[in-house]
Order: sequence, then C-alpha cells, then structure tokens
Amino acid sequence: MRATREATLERDRMVAGQIAARGVEDPLVLDAMRAVPREDFVPGELAEYAYEDAPLRIGHGQTISQPYIVAVMTAAARARLSQSG
Repeated sequence: MRATREATLERDRMVAGQIAARGVEDPLVLDAMRAVPREDFVPGELAEYAYEDAPLRIGHGQTISQPYIVAVMTAAARARLSQSG
C-alpha cells in the first residue's frame, strides 16, 4: 500500500483530470472520489494502477470500474434520489 500523502495526491489528480474535467460537478461525488482509497479494493500487485483511467481485474472474473464510470453512476444515482424525494 502506498504512503497516504502519495495516494491523496493521486486521488486529487484523478478527480481533477478524469472526473471533473469530463463534467461531473456534484461536490459530494467529487469529495467521495477523493476520499476512497481505490488501492484497497484491488489486488496488491495492481495497487499502482488504482487511479488510472481504466477498469482493473479484481479476481473471480470481476473488475473494478474505471474512476470516471464510478463517479458518473454515483452522480446519476444521487440525482435520481433527489428527484424522487
């Protein structure tokens, strides 16, 4: 696992370059994407790729979605919840 400071900087770059730059504006979604340590959800040998703009294999035929897709789906779910309430 990476040093906290390095991972925090990578998350900030990921949010700015992959997510906010593509139009995701919900501040709660952006904050959540900055806060979640993606490297904790991938096999150790793939931790260095956790913040890249690509899905990663996590075993058992499954992948963790690329960060942008996670952000878009989360923002869409939040918008839907706010419209139904």
